[in-house]
Parts: sequence; C-alpha cells; structure tokens
Amino acid sequence: MSWRDRLLPASFRGVPFHVDDDESEGGKRVAVHEYPGRDMPSTEEFGRRARRFYVRGYTIGADYDVQLAALRLICEAPGGGLLVLPQQGAWMVHCVNIVTRTTRVDGGYGTIDFEGVEVGGAPGPTARANPAAGLTSAVTDARESVILLGDR
Repeated sequence: MSWRDRLLPASFRGVPFHVDDDESEGGKRVAVHEYPGRDMPSTEEFGRRARRFYVRGYTIGADYDVQLAALRLICEAPGGGLLVLPQQGAWMVHCVNIVTRTTRVDGGYGTIDFEGVEVGGAPGPTARANPAAGLTSAVTDARESVILLGDR
C-alpha cells in the first residue's frame, strides 16, 4: 500500500473540502534560564506544546459556496470538532481562525485557510492544603488529652 492509498478525504465536522497543503506545529514548552557570567544556559521542560494545524484548501463544484458557508458556520460553533486531513489523520481541534475566499472570475471554486488547535482535556483537580482540617484535628486531640488528664 503506497502513501497515496493512505490519503484520507479532508473534512471538518463532517463537511468535506479539498486540501492543497497543510502543516502542523508542536514541540515542547521549555523555559531557558541564562545567567550572568555563565556560558551555558539552564533549561526547564514543562511538557508538550499544543499541536496547531494550518490548512489551505478549497471547495469546488455547483455547491462550492454552500460548503464554504457551512465550514464558516461550523468553525464559529462552540466546542471542538473532528478535523480530518489527508496525511495528518484525524484530530479533535478548536477552530481558531478561518478565512474563505471567492472570486467572480473563479466561479464554482472557493478557497479556505483554516487554523485549528488540538482540544485539550479540562484541567484536573489540584491538591491544596486545608489548614482548617488540621486545626480541627489538633483541637479535637487537645480536648481528648484534657479529658483524659481530668479523669486522673
């Protein structure tokens, strides 16, 4: 099976379009610390960056304008959606930017520039110290100690 056989039809939230080219970016989040009098920096890794997708595509045919309008509407809808790209595969993304173009000269043909950022999970719960719980426990222990001393 060649790479051409593995290409997927492009779509966002089920609305099809054709792709001229696409690119993605990712990497790591890193803080670089540079200090006076030192030649080597210190780096601190904070995990993976969010993946971003940049797509240049087009719609063509008798209903090209309807497809462009649908893409614009679903891009502006709340929440993320499934972006399928021929070589990048399927990703859940938020549409952060969309530009559509049509011209009188190119009737039956419209272009779309799309930017998506991968959907992340909701932040998890964070552990916090509860000083009141510790104080309540200490007061209870102190009361029990006083009661035990009073029984002597």
